[in-house]
Amino acid sequence: MDDNNNGVNYGPDPVNNGTNYGPDPINNGGSQYVNPNQQPPVYNTADSMVDPGQGMATGALVCGILGLCCCGICNIVAIVLGAIARGKCTTESNRKKATAGLILGIVGLVISIIVAILNVFTGAFNGLSSSYDSSYYYY
Repeated sequence: MDDNNNGVNYGPDPVNNGTNYGPDPINNGGSQYVNPNQQPPVYNTADSMVDPGQGMATGALVCGILGLCCCGICNIVAIVLGAIARGKCTTESNRKKATAGLILGIVGLVISIIVAILNVFTGAFNGLSSSYDSSYYYY
């Protein structure tokens, strides 16, 4: 046996003039499968490891931030996505992300409603309806 192989024999090595370097795993000479017709075990693939609510949780968080900063309709989207994603998330981090998006959506919606009510009662946008002041024009 060769010292570089740690005592494992994989059969003749064509490079080193026939030195054995272990049993052949292809022909079941030391393979972990006793039956060559047996199916190998199925491991987790990338598709099976993705959290089904991950995209919705991220979308809820992004819409919650946008709704809080600038766009009122994003608040409703954040609330809907956050509520759905909380039920679908399997990991704690995505569930927290969905909850944060839901809370930001609710806070943004409440702020938007308060601002709209204050604008109606104070008339803050009444001057924006006309683009000119008629007192500047003399006929």
